[in-house]
Formats: sequence, structure tokens, C-alpha cells
Amino acid sequence: MAGNPAPSFQVPRLSPKAAPQPGLLSHFYSNDVSAPRAARNSSPSLQPPAASAPTVAWPLTYPVFPEGGVEALIYHHKMKSMVSGEMYCWTYISKGLARVGQKEIVFTIRRRASEGQSDISITPFQWMKMVYSAARDGQRVDEFQRTEFHSPSFLDRSDFKWVVYCRAQSIDNVLASYFPNEWLQAIPLIDSEAEVAKRYGLMRTLGHLGTQERWFPYPPWIDRDRHPCITMANMAGTMKDSLPLVIVRGISAVKKGAEIALYVPEESASSLKEALSQFEIQHVFALDSTLHKDADSSLLWSNTDTQPRAYGAGMSNACMNLGYFAFCPCQKDNELKMIEDGYIFMISNSTWATFRKAIEQSTSSGITLSSGLRFTLQFEKSRPGQSIDPSSTLPTEAEPPPVASSPAASGFTKYTPKNPTPEHQKPTHVHCNHIALLDNNITNAADVGKLTNFIKLIENVVDIAVPKTAPPGVVGGGKLVIEADVGGPDRDDLLGREWFKMSFSPPSLSALPMDQIYTEVSRVPKPDIEPRRRFALAFNVWGFQGPWS
Repeated sequence: MAGNPAPSFQVPRLSPKAAPQPGLLSHFYSNDVSAPRAARNSSPSLQPPAASAPTVAWPLTYPVFPEGGVEALIYHHKMKSMVSGEMYCWTYISKGLARVGQKEIVFTIRRRASEGQSDISITPFQWMKMVYSAARDGQRVDEFQRTEFHSPSFLDRSDFKWVVYCRAQSIDNVLASYFPNEWLQAIPLIDSEAEVAKRYGLMRTLGHLGTQERWFPYPPWIDRDRHPCITMANMAGTMKDSLPLVIVRGISAVKKGAEIALYVPEESASSLKEALSQFEIQHVFALDSTLHKDADSSLLWSNTDTQPRAYGAGMSNACMNLGYFAFCPCQKDNELKMIEDGYIFMISNSTWATFRKAIEQSTSSGITLSSGLRFTLQFEKSRPGQSIDPSSTLPTEAEPPPVASSPAASGFTKYTPKNPTPEHQKPTHVHCNHIALLDNNITNAADVGKLTNFIKLIENVVDIAVPKTAPPGVVGGGKLVIEADVGGPDRDDLLGREWFKMSFSPPSLSALPMDQIYTEVSRVPKPDIEPRRRFALAFNVWGFQGPWS
């Protein structure tokens, strides 16, 4: 709110409940994985602080990472939901991430009835430090991107598996002057919700999260005791099982009365063009849709719905967000069909050729159908905004890597051993096809030996964990990629540094015992090499014969 005086800050006194938990998070994953713990079933109600509790002068600040100039402002306040009623919350606002070109991060945590004002969780501070460390190394996050992680106790739950960086929205009873110009709202997803989001689109999950509290587009607060808003059981029978979605960051599809519009931000145009080039004219081209900035409502779907369903802010549906939009060519006539939470454009090849050309040239286009519906493809100019100017001594901004992907075709060094094992001697169930060094080569002989031993231990884990024969239905094998980031002077900083991640393709490789592999690899001792090194191990599983790039 313009004109408000700058708040004064104090360092909070953390309660014993907020004592640090060593090893809670690594760079993106914990080194300790346990079975999910059932969420508490209590439904906390609004309670004032206990009479004996000391008065706290809000807001407070906490020195998240003093060396980097990162701190967090914490504010205790009320919020009100149509479902949960009034509640107390803590809102944590980072300050200093912009120094490394990263939008600030905001956590809002619902306070339990059993907690006092001073029972401040330190998890948001740890997460802010992790985001700072990643951004300092060139890995930044933006709207509707996510971090996948494994932790036995993230915000007192073992089944939070994603943190989604959602578009900022106003927080009740917190002065606008406390917020930075740009920020992202951190929203954790439970494992079942994350699985739905990964397979069927993020908005399908966020929409049900919003419906759970009747809050559009999604509640900004984190309820640590809530039940899953959606599960894979609710997705049985969805047509999206036969409609693989292409994810192009920033694209939104909306319904405005009789118009169906596909919006493409200027910064997404080249990615859309590249994605389209992978599809022949006769192939279905289905796009995931994220939340449009003007959306006031959104379509929903689960297999319990007997008719189309939506939710929104009040009674308005002037700009209804869609969960996806698909072009289905080779049709005799042009027709727009609402199916589940999106639209499919049944389109003739000649009309599709026109829109393909428009996408390739980044030009807007539209067509009015005989039904009276109209489809428009709209390329949007970037909105003016305040740019972030990171220090010239910090890494230049780079696009964050996808959460699960194979090594890029360029930008890494493929390591080839001098005496490779002959193909006929390699195990048939799994073997390391190649090692990709994702930064500089290693020259020190001692470091080479330590890293080689580390890689061999990982290979042993995979060799033991992967079944000797492929399960029924898994034909053609696949690729398993394990990436690791080890070494360096800050190698013991579990919060900001050492991490690894795994990915696999095709989807049939979900038959692998991924939890076992992850747990065992996380227990492999890290090499104490001095230079920081990132590398990827690409494993051939069950006789894969396809391309590796």
C-alpha cells in the first residue's frame, strides 16, 4: 500500500519446536527417505494466543543467509476461508533473492490450534536458502515451475513431494508494503496430488486444491493437516491417458463467452515453435495450459463429475481458464469440443496448416466456426515490469533445467573410457551406457580416482536393484539417468549443495524399484574432492536400443 512507512524489524526468538533439523533438505532432495506418514485428521480452529504467551511485535525478521544478504520477514495474521472460517497464519517473505536474479519467495503457513505465535517453523528459511544457492549457480525458478524433493519431515509431513512456485496473490491482513515488487507463492503438493499434476497437468491439481477451500485460483496458505485434494483414483477413465500433453511454459487457454483463445507470451513463442516442429501435420498436438493472468474461473474434472464443472472468484466466468487445449487434425470439418477440463479443436488439415504457419511465424490468427464459436491464437507482448539486475559478479541468468530430463544434446562432455567393456560382456538387465560431465573435466588424478569409485558404487546399487528380467508389458527397455553434484569447498552444506536426481523414460520404466534405488544411492558416501563436479550416469535398462539424445 503506497505511503505506508517502512516496517521496523526484529530477530525472532525461535521456540524449541523450531530447532533446526540437520539434513532436512539437500539441494533438491533429502538423503533420508522414509515411508509416507499419515496426515493428521484434526481440523484446527481459530484460537487466540494463550494468555501467558509473551506479546510479539510483528513483523519480525530472520537472518536466512547473512553472507548473501538474505533475510526473511515473518508476519502473524488472520485469514478467512469460506470452508475453514477464520484462522491464524504466519507469512514468510524473503528479502535478498533478487540479488542473484531470483524472484522472492513467500510461504504462508496456517497455524495449528495447539501452536503459539512464537512456534515459528524454520523450514521456510531453509527453503529460501536453498533457492538462493540454486539461483546463485544459475538455476532460477519462475511461475508454475516446481522443485521435487524427498524429505521425511518437510513441514511435519513426509508426503509433501513438490513445492510449486505459484503466481503471487494478495495475502489478507498483511500490508502490501511488506511485499517485494515480484514474488512467488510456495505451495507444497502431497505425493498423490503431485502424481496427478505430473501426468495430467498442474492446473488439474491446483484447481481441486482451490475447490477444497472454495478459494480461486488456489489457497495461498499451507495447511499441514489437510487431506489430498485429488488422487490418481479420481483420474481413472480420463481421456488424457491417450492424449500426451506438451508443456510449453507460459501458455494459457481460456474461454471468453463464445471465444476460445490460446495465449502465447512473447518469451514462449520460440519454445512453442520448436515443440510443434516435432509433430507431423497429421498428429494430435495437445498443449498444457497454465493459469492466465486475467482468469476469474477455471474448468475442473474428476471421474465423479457427471457434467462440466468449474469454480471461480464469485459468480463471474468471463475469462474461464482451461486445463489444456488440443489440435486434432485430419477432420472433415472444423469443430470445437469441450472434453473434461479443456477443449479439443477438431480441425481440417487445411485449417491446421494455416495455424501451424501462424505459430511458426509467431503471428496471431483466428477463425469463426459454423457453430458460432470462435478460436483465436494470440501472441502477447511481454508486460512491462521491473527487471531484476543481479550483481555482475554473479552467474548470468540461465533457464532452470527441467525437473526430470536426460542430459542435453550439447553443453556437456561425454566421457569415454580408454578401455571400455565390450558390449557382449555388459550385463543385459542394466549397464552404464555413458557418463556425461555436465561442467569441466577432471584433471587431478586423486580426484579422478575418488569420483570413479563413487560412480562404481552407484553402478553396484543399480545393478543389484534392477530385476534381471523385464516385467511383463515392458518391451524395448529404457533409459535411467542419475545426475549428481558433488565436491567443492561447500560440499558439506546439505541445504545448499549436495544433491542428486533421477529420471527415466519411457513411462513403462516406472516398473523399476525407484524408491529402493533412490534410498540406496543416497547412502553412498560422497567423494571429498575439492573441485565441484556435476555429472550424469545414463543406464541402459533391459536392452534399450533407441536414441540417447
